[in-house]
Amino acid sequence: MKNVLKASIITNTNANNLSFSKVQPVINGFINSNDIIDELQKDGLDINRQIIHDIVTLFNKTVAQKVVSGYTVNTGLVKLTAEIKTPVFDKKWNPYSNRIDISIEYGDDLIQAINKTTVDIMDEKVDKTETAATNIEDTIANNSPTDNVAVSSDQYSNINNDNPACGIAFRKWLCKS
Repeated sequence: MKNVLKASIITNTNANNLSFSKVQPVINGFINSNDIIDELQKDGLDINRQIIHDIVTLFNKTVAQKVVSGYTVNTGLVKLTAEIKTPVFDKKWNPYSNRIDISIEYGDDLIQAINKTTVDIMDEKVDKTETAATNIEDTIANNSPTDNVAVSSDQYSNINNDNPACGIAFRKWLCKS
């Protein structure tokens, strides 16, 4: 069975090259495990709904436990592997600054589904957020100091703010200096 993913062309009118556009999938809604179980039963799976729910719940729980126990788990849909990307300080694990991350790769079933999918372009839209972001970037660039203008760092050192936003003000607030 061929899958069809409906999508829209998103054009950024401020882009340097208008021949390049983004393609954004049309989101049809959000579904959860119960919705998938409904689909399975519509497709003829003649098993009690509660039994299916219990199997899916136990499957998810077991996969999660195995992944965080150091196993790479290939469900067919995805391949999951635990990773730790944050460095430790003084060779000690700190649950407030260190975290476990999960690497997610395509499984064979998902790869096959992608290969059987065609994209149907429905319409064209103008990306207003990129337009706004570009205008903000242009404003900042036009109002920023140039090499010809001397900006004294002293003018920023007398910031008295108990709730600073960033930069020197943040350092002064953090270090109380």
